Amino acid sequence: MAEGDSVNAAYMQAFHEWAVPYLGITMPQRLRYYKYLDNAHMRELTGQPWDSWADILGYAVHSVERQQGHEAVHVYSFVIGWPTDFFADGIAVALNLNPHTGAEVPFFGAPVHTLCRGWLADGSLYPLRDIVANEGFGGRRWERTYAQAGSFTQFLIAEFGLDRLKSLFRAVHDFDSTDAVLAAFEAAYGIPLGEAEARWHAFLLGS
Repeated sequence: MAEGDSVNAAYMQAFHEWAVPYLGITMPQRLRYYKYLDNAHMRELTGQPWDSWADILGYAVHSVERQQGHEAVHVYSFVIGWPTDFFADGIAVALNLNPHTGAEVPFFGAPVHTLCRGWLADGSLYPLRDIVANEGFGGRRWERTYAQAGSFTQFLIAEFGLDRLKSLFRAVHDFDSTDAVLAAFEAAYGIPLGEAEARWHAFLLGS
């Protein structure tokens, strides 16, 4: 970090101590946290234009924020597998929890289930088969695709457990086609994606 800047090290250490055993992984090395004064500072030093990003091959988080669970989860989940962006960002959003309270860190000011419930009600929720592959995920509004991925992933973990999601992470690869993702999902969960999506919708409407 820059001189005079600070990182919430206690938060990140507590997050690490929760996330690693929860995911059942062994980290091959320490997770390093790089804190920047602002976006311009990050761009100057890394060339990256974002507020936060994960260097998954370098086991590092770069952020303008003092704490950043989302990007840490990217690094942790990469130890399991490197799926399409929908599931990689889905687990990062779903597991971005305050390690001291267990509460979900709001996404754009609200829990992701709340956001998705509203979009489902007004008919603007994206069909999942349109966004589970990278091309579809990246071609739509990112704040909506991230929230949908996080909400659906939270639902999958609650409904089916973490082990099936980890199995999916090992079977799906970053640039897989939609058809490949659909086949891997059905193999991991025993039901088609469309059926899981219908159950998710029912959960949203009933919760």
